[in-house]
Amino acid sequence: MPPIDIEEGFEPDAASFAYTISNGGEVLALAPTEETAASGSRSLKFADQAALKASFDPHLVFMPRHQEGITQASFDLEIGPGVEFHNDWHDNASPYLSGPSFVISGGVLRVAGQSLPLPMDQWIHFEIKAGLGAESTGTWEMTVLVAGEPPHRFTALPCQAGWKTLDWLGFISNAAEPAVFYLDNVMIKNSLSKGK
Repeated sequence: MPPIDIEEGFEPDAASFAYTISNGGEVLALAPTEETAASGSRSLKFADQAALKASFDPHLVFMPRHQEGITQASFDLEIGPGVEFHNDWHDNASPYLSGPSFVISGGVLRVAGQSLPLPMDQWIHFEIKAGLGAESTGTWEMTVLVAGEPPHRFTALPCQAGWKTLDWLGFISNAAEPAVFYLDNVMIKNSLSKGK
């Protein structure tokens, strides 16, 4: 299948893009909501709980199949107390290799030995960029935008050795107790996509 670019805002009248969800057997653990939105009327609510089948549920996965060029992704996130969030990009190898990857735990973003406290119950914007295939440098970069603060930039972040393709991009809730976060405005685009 060919590579795809993705723009997903979880609105009821928008085109649907290629993603899969795993809700751990509880439908309401991962569902669109009008409780809050970074833009438009809806976002995607992750409502973790102790009773879910796996520690990595609920989670949402996009499959861009980007093999070359530069991929840029952005999204908006609103976190609440107790959230254990993981964003991971990886390939289809077995075992898979990861590129960009970071966690938010206890209200703190942690990436490659660095940390950034984040506000609760407020939309935060993330921008991530990585080279693929021949343009892979073994590193990636991220900018985090929090209202009222200067941009927080993280550069030369290491990828796992050998990672070169983006086949799987996941938004994962790893909490063992009830915790909620919201996701909105997911964009995943590649420099070699048609029309670029």
